[in-house]
Amino acid sequence: MKAFTIVAVGSLSALSAGVSIAQDGHMMDGGGWMGGYGGVWGLIVLVVIVGLVVWAVLQRRK
Repeated sequence: MKAFTIVAVGSLSALSAGVSIAQDGHMMDGGGWMGGYGGVWGLIVLVVIVGLVVWAVLQRRK
């Protein structure tokens, strides 16, 4: 279970780093931080990872 939590936290930090990198020049050109509709997948992955972390924490409390 610890390994799952470590993987989830690592994925979350990698995703947030990717989002911050994506906000450089393209955002200044009016492209938006999501880069059109293709960036929606990053948001979906973020929601899934956060949901998995919350589920794992709730399972440990039982």
